[in-house]
Parts: sequence; structure tokens; C-alpha cells
Amino acid sequence: MVTCSSTTVKQYEDFDVTCSYTNTTSTKLTRSYFYLEGPGIRRSKKLYCGTVQPNSTIERTLTLSAYRVGERVLFVKFCNSKVPNAIEKVKIIVEEAEPTEVI
Repeated sequence: MVTCSSTTVKQYEDFDVTCSYTNTTSTKLTRSYFYLEGPGIRRSKKLYCGTVQPNSTIERTLTLSAYRVGERVLFVKFCNSKVPNAIEKVKIIVEEAEPTEVI
């Protein structure tokens, strides 16, 4: 599951994206990480999570910023060594920054 602190964000301003994954298997998932990317988002992010125990949930929050204005889609992938990757997406609207806000 992926949630965003706001579905409308300002260009160049930080916003939070919270990612969670529930391991519904009876197997430990090792070498796990979240990978976030999207057009107009500054740098893709990889956040290592380590081992996810069976029947447990892991949650991480990342801070991102967007530089392109308009509707954007963030792709979030949960990767690990055991089960196929889980992919989710979240839509955000990036509003143009005021000229005085741009540094």
C-alpha cells in the first residue's frame, strides 16, 4: 500500500510518501527494499528494509520533491529475494511554484 501526504504538491517542495508491505507468506523475505520512481520526480529512491518476517508489515516514509508541473504518477515497487515484486502507483498533481518561491 502506498499513500502520499498530499495529492496536490507544490513544485520543488518536499512531500512525504508512505509505503507499506504486508508479508502474507510463511517465509522470511530477505534483502527487501522499496524502489520509488516517477516522471518529474527528483532522483529515484531505493530504501532498504532488510528482512520482513512472516505475517508482519513493514512501513517506511520517504521525502521526495517534484520539478515538473502537472499530473504525475509515482511507481512504488517492493522487491525482495523470495516472491515476485509488488508494484503500486499513486497519482499526484504538481502545481507550479510562485516565481518568488523558486531559489
